[in-house]
Amino acid sequence: MALGSTSSLSLLARQTIEYPWQALLGVSLCGEYDYLAEVEGDIPDRLAGTLYRNGPGLFERGGYRKQHILDGDGMIQAIDLMDGKARYRNHFVRTPKYLREQAAGRFLFPTWTTLAPGLWENIPGSPPLSQAGITTYLMDGVLTAHDEVNQPFALDPLSLKDLGEHRISPTTAPTNLKAHAKRSGATGNWTFIGWNHGPAPSAEVIVRSPKGQAIDHRKVSMPRDCYIHDFFATDQFTIICLHAIEFSPLPMLAGLYSFTDCLKWNPALGNQVVVIPRDPAMPVRHFRAPARFMWHSFNAWEKGNELIADFIAYDAPDHFIGKDPQMRAIMQGRLTRTHSSGIAYRYIINFQQSILSEEPITDGNLEFPIIHPELGGQRSQFGYATFGSPGNFFHSGVTRINLNTGVQDQYDFGQQVHVSEAIFVPKGMAENRGFLLSMALNGQTGKSFLAILDAAHVSAGPMALIHLRHHSPLSFHGTWSSKGYAEPLNIS
Repeated sequence: MALGSTSSLSLLARQTIEYPWQALLGVSLCGEYDYLAEVEGDIPDRLAGTLYRNGPGLFERGGYRKQHILDGDGMIQAIDLMDGKARYRNHFVRTPKYLREQAAGRFLFPTWTTLAPGLWENIPGSPPLSQAGITTYLMDGVLTAHDEVNQPFALDPLSLKDLGEHRISPTTAPTNLKAHAKRSGATGNWTFIGWNHGPAPSAEVIVRSPKGQAIDHRKVSMPRDCYIHDFFATDQFTIICLHAIEFSPLPMLAGLYSFTDCLKWNPALGNQVVVIPRDPAMPVRHFRAPARFMWHSFNAWEKGNELIADFIAYDAPDHFIGKDPQMRAIMQGRLTRTHSSGIAYRYIINFQQSILSEEPITDGNLEFPIIHPELGGQRSQFGYATFGSPGNFFHSGVTRINLNTGVQDQYDFGQQVHVSEAIFVPKGMAENRGFLLSMALNGQTGKSFLAILDAAHVSAGPMALIHLRHHSPLSFHGTWSSKGYAEPLNIS
């Protein structure tokens, strides 16, 4: 079933002629596929299961194109690995937004970076429906697809069949969950946060058991309205970093600007770090920190009277908002430069002294941090991330970082390759023993591949490459399942 428009097909044909190759990351994948991919090298015998990825896969409808590469209808990709073979599948999440716009043949609703084509369709302007195109998790026996608005959507992890909305929030809670969730390595509990914009902004902290039972739900007033994407969680605390962003919603409510057009970086505000204890008898604590913009965190854990929180942040989000950001320019076929790079930092929060200190872990240009999946909220020494050249948000390499020393072990695929977040598939509990799986785009061929690296020897390069028959749009986040898939790899 072809899902793309003529505009996306013509864009694809023109990439190598007119546009920088990175623009392919913002071109729709025109179809849903199921095939055996070509394998170069040997897939390790111990690596058997399914890699799931989520990200925007549909950027155009009816001749109208999304304005930002972070914005598009969600597409789940699944790569099944077994017996030295690799099966590729992709599936567009059938959200109500997707189904209504598919029937209409055009965009009907504003999204977080792009207004709808019709003026009246943009009032009151805030994105009303989920695109389910940012993160994906395995929880409650289903595969979930999350956005920054509303609840996630569920799919069957074996068939990728749509199962409808998968409600996380209690019925009394707001529907706007953030895309990221945190799973405790000690208990298996999941922590989610929601955000309520308005004159009296607040955050909702929701904790659920591994079986999906509600454990805790707490609403906490916030000192200012803000846009946040990720957070930190331990078994006893949830930590929210309010970075130095001002949100002025009136132009959005009037239907004149998108949500992200109403965001402004103001470093004079500094960051405010809000520490919310799980125990309601304990006070919420507020700490000041230097102005940084954080997309993603590595991890956080408790150490006596201290909280340790590791993350990647920028002096300014000039790749995302402001004058001609790179993430918007690339959708117009232009590759601009950024001035701020992603640097790994550590917060040390001392409760006894009521002090937050910030330390750099390592420099470079980093993004998409991950850790061992069973160490969430526990002490961790190693993290993994992507890296790239200065001035470029689109990265070309994968690195392992010692979070205590800053020492890195990295592999660069070269300036004609874009790599996405690397998923760590562990061998046991060792943080540096396992495999790294990273989707990548080859700018010379215009096609994507999956790279498999040894986490203990990242600089040795790929152990195997799985070549797709087409390009893959920008893929944000993923997860791994060792439970396999429903049917044998007997397709062509």
